[in-house]
Amino acid sequence: MKKPVAPSNLWEQMDVLRESVITAPTPENAFTVSDYAARYGVSLSTAKVHLNRMVATNKLVRLSRSVGSKPGYFAPKETH
Repeated sequence: MKKPVAPSNLWEQMDVLRESVITAPTPENAFTVSDYAARYGVSLSTAKVHLNRMVATNKLVRLSRSVGSKPGYFAPKETH
């Protein structure tokens, strides 16, 4: 069986994808675990526990997960 061949522009495609993730703007009305920890004077691990509880009880939404050095974002649950 032949080994698949990567497209010739694979790394150019990866560069574009990587750049779109790294430079993505901060979502409006959102905050990070670090923001929460600083605001309430708690450790990062305590902040994560608090935020995960609020997500689990539908008070917050997780807009994105942290990936590498890019932080995850949370926002208040919108009520209608």
